[in-house]
Amino acid sequence: MPLANAPGGPISLTLNPPGDSGKVVVGLIDMNVQSLGSSLDKFVRPQLSVAGDAPADNTEMTHGTAMAYTILEAIAQQAAGGGSSVQIQPVDVYGGNQTTTSWFVALGIQKAVDNGANVLNLSLGSAGDSSVLDGVVKLALADNIVIFGAAGNTPVNTPTYPGRFPESMT
Repeated sequence: MPLANAPGGPISLTLNPPGDSGKVVVGLIDMNVQSLGSSLDKFVRPQLSVAGDAPADNTEMTHGTAMAYTILEAIAQQAAGGGSSVQIQPVDVYGGNQTTTSWFVALGIQKAVDNGANVLNLSLGSAGDSSVLDGVVKLALADNIVIFGAAGNTPVNTPTYPGRFPESMT
């Protein structure tokens, strides 16, 4: 879907930098995030990548871009006076590919946390369990990082990881 045809219409949100405490940085572990337009790009920190650089194709919206837009839309609906200090730290774990690995997801989590993320959005998943990914999730949770993990897009009885890890995930 082209960026100009994003669902929900334009978002009206003003960046209000926080004081010394209370800064929220959402680590978006996903595909690359394209420009959301000058009024929203100030909420998105410079892109990090653990799987190589994605091609600069701006004709179709990536899943990462759609998730960044959705996160900012939710923030705008909750923002008092239309302002927020929340920022998104995108971490590309796909590198332009249609699939990724648990290894790259684990590296993406680490990179996001190392760059200040205190909330993680993982709108991805697989039926495969990974002790490495499970270990990184446990470390993040031990550091009081809030994690939102996908449970899957289809009604199945098989677990979807990392959302299925037994640790408390939102």
